[in-house]
Amino acid sequence: LDIKENKFTYCNAGHDQPIHIKSSECEQLLSGGIPLGFLSDFNYSASCTTLSTNDIIIIYTDGVTEAMNHEEEEYGMDNFKRIICENKTASASDLLNILLDAINTHTKGAPQMDDITLVILKKE
Repeated sequence: LDIKENKFTYCNAGHDQPIHIKSSECEQLLSGGIPLGFLSDFNYSASCTTLSTNDIIIIYTDGVTEAMNHEEEEYGMDNFKRIICENKTASASDLLNILLDAINTHTKGAPQMDDITLVILKKE
């Protein structure tokens, strides 16, 4: 993250793609490659995106979208993106809490098989 140049450089190594929220767009950042460590000599490609005021970058683990309730229904990418888009004017801290509340409401206390990790960056 280069805060002087307003640039975010990223490389996905086989995990869920970060999401970049721009004014009315929700774009997944796709550059990268296969899971890290799968091949010893794989060349990953990095990309860079420019951040404007109120842009949001969300980095998350698959445990977020795969969080299951007692009926074994996943939270899902559609729900994740919907909550993000509905609350994109919130601060990064508030958006984090809103997302965690939505996931917890969905899972209803069901034990999870994976971690639920979120990192939210918002350009002010």
